[in-house]
Amino acid sequence: MRVGLMYIDSIFNNEEIKELKSFLDIEGVNFKVIDKGRRITANIDELNPVITIFIDFVISSGLLVSLGASAVWDGFKTMVKYVVLKTKGKKFYKVTSKKVEERDRTISIVTRTNNNEIFFKLEGLESVEELDLALEKLLPIIEKQLNEMKSNNQIYIASFDKILNEWVTENFIEKIRREKGL
Repeated sequence: MRVGLMYIDSIFNNEEIKELKSFLDIEGVNFKVIDKGRRITANIDELNPVITIFIDFVISSGLLVSLGASAVWDGFKTMVKYVVLKTKGKKFYKVTSKKVEERDRTISIVTRTNNNEIFFKLEGLESVEELDLALEKLLPIIEKQLNEMKSNNQIYIASFDKILNEWVTENFIEKIRREKGL
């Protein structure tokens, strides 16, 4: 399994990076950190959050079930909670081609299934309890998408509905078309 952490504005210092790596210092996990500093980034915030956590694994139904009960998954969840809680309430600077903007922290977990990308937005999940619930429901929704999605190179955005206690997924392009009245 590969896990990546990419962020802007040099959020984490060296000690924090070492601590993040320690959560995933498990055989079979390749963890990479990318600090984009204040380089120019795209303007589509849903696809370019301040912090992106990538998770990539060879997916099969059996793997997801076994992963849910493993030390690897526990390490991943601990790392995600650390990132969310450590950056709570902070402001960051995003550089676009036209200006430097102060931004609230946005975080997404990104994975690929059937050649489709899914962005799991973590905005609004601030407490450990909310994060635990959302992360516990992450693997089942990935497995559902694996079984139901066609391989069509689409982008999906998922938000955690606190009332329903489940991830709600929608096609990003269809969402934009709806919002623009196209």
